[in-house]
Amino acid sequence: MKPEDKKIFKITVASGFGTFFEWYDFLLYATATALVFNKLFFPAGDPAVGMLLSIAIFAVGYIARPLGGILFGHFGDRYGRKSMLMATTILMGISTFAIGLLPTYASIGLWAPALLILLRILQGLSFGGEWAGGSLMILEHAPTKHRGFFTSFVQIGFPLGSLAAVASFWAVNRFFEADFLTWGWRIPFLFSIFLIAFGVFIRSRLPESPVFENIKDKNKIVKYPIVTVVKDEWRSLLLGIGIKTPEIAIAYLSTVFFPLWAVTNLGMKRGDIMDVILAAYFGALIIIPLSAYISDLLGRRIIYIVGYVSMILLSYPMWLGLAVGNIFWPLVFGVLIASFMLGPLAAFLPEMFKSQTRYTGAGVANQVAAALGGGVVPLLATSIAVKTGSLIGIAYLMIVLSIISLICALIVKETYRKDLTN
Repeated sequence: MKPEDKKIFKITVASGFGTFFEWYDFLLYATATALVFNKLFFPAGDPAVGMLLSIAIFAVGYIARPLGGILFGHFGDRYGRKSMLMATTILMGISTFAIGLLPTYASIGLWAPALLILLRILQGLSFGGEWAGGSLMILEHAPTKHRGFFTSFVQIGFPLGSLAAVASFWAVNRFFEADFLTWGWRIPFLFSIFLIAFGVFIRSRLPESPVFENIKDKNKIVKYPIVTVVKDEWRSLLLGIGIKTPEIAIAYLSTVFFPLWAVTNLGMKRGDIMDVILAAYFGALIIIPLSAYISDLLGRRIIYIVGYVSMILLSYPMWLGLAVGNIFWPLVFGVLIASFMLGPLAAFLPEMFKSQTRYTGAGVANQVAAALGGGVVPLLATSIAVKTGSLIGIAYLMIVLSIISLICALIVKETYRKDLTN
């Protein structure tokens, strides 16, 4: 293996593992939302209220993510990518470990959901800075013709982290079923302490991005990156948000709302749902690098055009199928179509912005979209389902969002051959 190949391999593995670790920690809450938190951290009563409250706290993490994008983006554009990746790893690990130590509502009353909200905010801040840093470390080292493929290993962190999160609960639920709701659910959260140590170790050995070193050498560092992005690159910011939002919405509706609805309203077993989710995530491991590879050949825009046309056509039958109790195909479709569009995103969003503001621009665009698609949309969808008792309204919501994103994909400029030093 050539020295340059060894270098990009090392950077890809380290950045990809860090993102896997962040996804594992962040999505532990998503899995626990459907299985644990609606029972242990809120007053006993109406199950629908517990579901709505647990989704609301799930949304808090997404709402905090844009703040993390601004905060870590500011320092990432001014002081480098590497140091911010170290900081996000530590913050995410500590906050996740602390969730595993939290007393429940039965022990400390309203302090339980209050502390859960605080730790969820810290998770959101951390994740808000992680994604852009990991993406840029790979993107700014990778050869131009393979940028999409290499950065897709940041995106693979989503299904890998999700698989790890779901599998950990699957194992705990199987082996400690009798004690699952008392202490068994804590094990996956406490395990994150070991991932912190490994993540810090491998990331401490990474070189700084050559693009950032070039910016620093030429004294082109921007004093207030977020101000520059909003003032000069607002078009890229809005288009990036528009392209990303429904993709993350369908991913989290599939992995959070679907299981909650199936357990609460359809009487399905936790283990059966986790089996379906695991199968869908294994498919995502193939779809993500494949779509990213295609984007290196044909461009990034075509992935999103095809993806959102598919969502417009299939949203109604997907939600109709879930409404009548068929969870398998709606869940699998939701995860796979989201994975198809997730593949090239770690290259596409950063390529939309200038080198001096790339950490902030890509991070904020991604995290605002995450707050909307992963926080607001699932909360709105839950409200629609609870108030109407039907899922069809959610289908129309997703169709409208997909049309908006398709328009964004049609008008955005192609980026897959862009010079990253500009």
